[in-house]
Amino acid sequence: MRPLGILGACVVLSASLLPACGSREGGCVDLDLDGYGEGCPAGPDCDDTNPLRHVNCDLVPPPDCEATPFATGCPCLPGVAECYPGPADTRDVGPCRAGRSLCIHGHRGLCQGAIVPRPELCSGVDDDCDGRVDEGTLSPCGGCMAGCGGEVWGEGAAPFAPTDALEVTSQGALTLRREPVVVGDVWIANGAEDTVSRLDAASAREVARYFSGGAEPSRVAVDWRGDAWIANRAFDGVGSVTKIASDPARCVDRDGDGLDTSTGSTPVAGDECVLFTREVGGRAGVPRALAVDGHVGPDGGGGGDVWVGLHDEGAVVRLDGETGLERERIETPGFEPYAAGFDPWGTLWMISRDGYLLSVEGVGGATPTVNVREVPLPCYLLYGLDLDREGRIFVTGFGCDRVSTFDPATERWSTLGTPPSVRGAVVDDARELAFVAHTDGRVSQLRVAPLSVEATWELAGLGVVPREAIGIGLDAFGHVWVASTSGAAGGRGVATRLDPATGAVGAQVSVGVGPHTQGDLTGAKRAERFVPSGSASYVFRGCATGDARVSPDTVWQRLHVTADVSPFGRVIVDARHAPTEVELADAPFVRVGVRPDDPSPMTLDLPRGGLVEVRLTLEVDGPLGAPRVRRVGLEESCPGPD
Repeated sequence: MRPLGILGACVVLSASLLPACGSREGGCVDLDLDGYGEGCPAGPDCDDTNPLRHVNCDLVPPPDCEATPFATGCPCLPGVAECYPGPADTRDVGPCRAGRSLCIHGHRGLCQGAIVPRPELCSGVDDDCDGRVDEGTLSPCGGCMAGCGGEVWGEGAAPFAPTDALEVTSQGALTLRREPVVVGDVWIANGAEDTVSRLDAASAREVARYFSGGAEPSRVAVDWRGDAWIANRAFDGVGSVTKIASDPARCVDRDGDGLDTSTGSTPVAGDECVLFTREVGGRAGVPRALAVDGHVGPDGGGGGDVWVGLHDEGAVVRLDGETGLERERIETPGFEPYAAGFDPWGTLWMISRDGYLLSVEGVGGATPTVNVREVPLPCYLLYGLDLDREGRIFVTGFGCDRVSTFDPATERWSTLGTPPSVRGAVVDDARELAFVAHTDGRVSQLRVAPLSVEATWELAGLGVVPREAIGIGLDAFGHVWVASTSGAAGGRGVATRLDPATGAVGAQVSVGVGPHTQGDLTGAKRAERFVPSGSASYVFRGCATGDARVSPDTVWQRLHVTADVSPFGRVIVDARHAPTEVELADAPFVRVGVRPDDPSPMTLDLPRGGLVEVRLTLEVDGPLGAPRVRRVGLEESCPGPD
């Protein structure tokens, strides 16, 4: 494109956007270049500022220029602006891209060059820009194969449907339903005095304070039983991880004289609810990132294994959830783990402060896969990390006053400016909101999709002014808790409880000295768990699809099951066949295969004709890592015309 130039009220651009100043040829006055206007052959224009309105003003309303200032027909200054006439959530997804619009006679012209959603084709391209490629158009075999005929369950005319035990993700995949997990504690690591404060969320008081078992505690993670794990950074020594039981039934009376544990703000030496402390990494390894997985042991009663990111060693270590002993180590050369969390499907996500996002898929399996992505922020110093129930990642940029979200399903980033110095983050799935803490003692509420700041509140209240707000969590009652380094009497830290419904500070609790807490302070990441199993079935009608009769000629060939399965889950595939629908209800199911052990496609050995009912049973061993079935295709052969 040539440089822009201003000529009176005209803008000179490349030929693709000319003419810029309206048309007055032959007495036709057409200011918006739609062919209509005073004296024009096409006829008069009912709105000569908007090329989308000419003879149809009663049918096409004018744009809401306050809500969409760059819409066609809205007032503008001379020049070119980006525009996108498609749904906002499809922009930059797949091939969809913004175009440009020219300011013509003070009003925005047509959007030119934009690519907007269109009906999905079997083309290997996400034509409708929904993050899925070729959905509803693929053959039963899964590709654009004209020679593969049959029926598909899970998309198009036969999408998956939720049941009592199953739900459907935003991407249309079938997975297990989730049930709530009640969490009632708030855990604050007091880095300057090597203690951990435990607060009761309902009463807003400190019910216990424990020695952290190591130097400079910082990160907190709450497991599936409500027990707290604390990472002690120990910058000048060997770091460690400490486990603290939340239930007296799991504390250990080591000397047989009754349980000796803290019940107030004074730590007890040898506290019997501090279950153990384990060194992790080498000298100056600096354990920072901390996350709990879905491995709950053979009896299903465990709280999950704990993954520790060693910042200065560039590695992540898996600790046994019952013993704290090392089970696995994955090197992350060049990547320094700073914050971590698991998505619902069992993938571990971590950020490094210098601007990278790392994922570890297949954790707990034989060969986990590590991928690293660059976070598209205009600065470094990443800080906070959380994940929502769909597996989308929420990241804060401390050094550039930004937040970003990343959707692994679409590989799409969204970025938004925030008030200054954004630190910790927590996602509220129930309300599709996120909350972030700011160093200056404020909290912002954000809408996750589309990403926007809805409100910002001061944490000062009840006579206390918190300073250096860092960690943030969400309790079981919908309240937001923020840990601040100082502000309470005697220079101590303070935990502030905020009601996001009103923006009011409801409680402030004095804790230990110098809390620098980050991570899952309240167990909010454990707010839901998958139910252990659920089933759904679908009847394939063969060559007589859409007809009441049942064809005797269908040859049932192979079953194609596309699914994402973690090491903690499986998909059991059964099928039954009968000549008629009445007989099908009494026919026994026969095992076809189990994913991931049995590859897809699965061979069928069924009589010709009739109907086939396929049953999927999804199972997961633990609270995370449920399988997701994306589609089921039954490959069939039908007789051609005589």
